[in-house]
Amino acid sequence: MNNKKLYPYFDLVKYRNAWIYAILAGLCVACVGNLIYLHALKSSLAPYLVVALSYSAPIFTLLVSVLVLKHDYSLSSILGVILVVTGVFVISFHK
Repeated sequence: MNNKKLYPYFDLVKYRNAWIYAILAGLCVACVGNLIYLHALKSSLAPYLVVALSYSAPIFTLLVSVLVLKHDYSLSSILGVILVVTGVFVISFHK
């Protein structure tokens, strides 16, 4: 089979500039996100709350996928969210 027909955007010669911009944009977004996270940790009076909020992303992901995108949820996703909430409470109330 010809891979160029299946994956036309992997042609690095034709889409060289697009790949370079995509990689640079990904690196910039990751760097800016990490800098904001580290600034929040440094300037916060309670850095454990910053960590707890940053690790609560699966909760919001499940809520958005169920409420907005109308995806079905499974027992494993519910158990995962319960574990995340439990972990956030343990981190938040630990001194």
